[in-house]
Amino acid sequence: WMREVAADQSLTPETLHLSVNFFDTILAKVHRGLKSKLQLIAMGCILVASKYCEAQLCIPTLAAMAECCQDAYTTENLKDAEWKVLKELGWKLGYPTTFAFVEFYFQMGIYTEEDQNSLQESQECHGGESAQMKVCDRHRHFFTGLCLSEYSMRKYPASLRAAAIVACCRQMFSIKGWPHALAKRIRYHGKEIGQATCELWRAYLKSVRKNDSRKHSRMTKNQ
Repeated sequence: WMREVAADQSLTPETLHLSVNFFDTILAKVHRGLKSKLQLIAMGCILVASKYCEAQLCIPTLAAMAECCQDAYTTENLKDAEWKVLKELGWKLGYPTTFAFVEFYFQMGIYTEEDQNSLQESQECHGGESAQMKVCDRHRHFFTGLCLSEYSMRKYPASLRAAAIVACCRQMFSIKGWPHALAKRIRYHGKEIGQATCELWRAYLKSVRKNDSRKHSRMTKNQ
């Protein structure tokens, strides 16, 4: 639901990931009085995150956010939710996100000299380096989004989740292994990210099967 709101308000991925981090942090210590107001708290998290990450003109208005929840809450309710979120977080807003680590790792580079032969074969299969980069970007955004929706991934630190995303993106291009140069660059060894990578890959396969099932269902209805 938070992802839908972020998309509706044209918020950046970093804002969405930060708001989910806020929400998870509050949820871990939430008291009974707030459990009945989870949607309102989620709205407060999105508002606080947008003010932290977005440009001034891109911050959603209280009226727009109220409309997202079909006016179930007033603008005063949303203001109060913002204050409660800030209070629960202790005004500590600089939470590292999976998205930020993924962007950082990709800027440093997720391939090494040891990968060149496999990388060249992959580029030929995808129609050149430029085309491959576009495909890699799609994989990166897909796995980052999958980490957000798979609750089982929340037990890992954001930096480790991001390292698992790197491993899955490499695997999508049949580039196996975790070279020493990459481990030194990202500061995680292959054994450290193994479990998280396996869980994320299983979630990916589950997502593929679900999409295939939906496609088959639509085709059956159209016949």
